Amino acid sequence: MSRVLRQRIVSGAPTCLLAWLVVGCSGGDFDDLQNLASCGEFVFPEEAKVIWFHENTTFGDSLLDAVVEISASAVPEFKQRSQLNEFAPGVPKYWRQTWSDIGEAQSLAQDAGNEHLVELNQSPTRWVVIHDSGEKRQLFLRAGC
Repeated sequence: MSRVLRQRIVSGAPTCLLAWLVVGCSGGDFDDLQNLASCGEFVFPEEAKVIWFHENTTFGDSLLDAVVEISASAVPEFKQRSQLNEFAPGVPKYWRQTWSDIGEAQSLAQDAGNEHLVELNQSPTRWVVIHDSGEKRQLFLRAGC
């Protein structure tokens, strides 16, 4: 085991143990949210739950795709803290293909109940679709870094 990996495991153990004692430990979700937050400059609420995550690294660039669930009341703060300013109704058709291979993608089939981030030629590259699923919102996210 490498020194860096051992250090990462040991340094994260108390936090994970504490989290497990309180609500259960799932390092994968935490790591996925951290990677997504760092790459896409997103600031997630504490309640954020990863439903699906995929990372593809090619030629040193990473492309992260995810579906994250948050409460409806947390959306305004998520938008503000992540500096997501301009949204339009619906989902661009070519964006739907990004999430077409997962079970959650059927919620993007219609424009009703969805809004997408309008950011042209910005860095970092971010695609954000917010789906209204009642009391919860599903964030369909893509970040490139």
